[in-house]
Amino acid sequence: MMSCTIFYKGALKEKYSQLDVLHVVTQHVRHMNAEITQSDPSIIIHFLHGKSEPLVLDFKSKSVDGFCKWNGESPEEFYGIFDLFLDLKPLFRSLRIEDDGGLWHEYTLQKGHAKSN
Repeated sequence: MMSCTIFYKGALKEKYSQLDVLHVVTQHVRHMNAEITQSDPSIIIHFLHGKSEPLVLDFKSKSVDGFCKWNGESPEEFYGIFDLFLDLKPLFRSLRIEDDGGLWHEYTLQKGHAKSN
């Protein structure tokens, strides 16, 4: 089992809303063993296996600032979270991602994304 804390902070571009983020999240959750709940102003991804905490995108003034403690059994789920953030980045003026293992930077380089934060 792996364990990692993923930190995220960002502000949506003016032309995007929480619904745009929900659309991207919904596309990703279809390929993950997870489910979404939504309560204004939050989008919450619940992982169905392992002991991971939910990933909560809590929008305050079109911004998110939080972390997810991932304690999964499958590295594919972990990298699926990174793929989700890569697809969310274009919706944000800034979206900074960090993790306590330094894997985000390595992953974005491997995927060919020059700007990892």
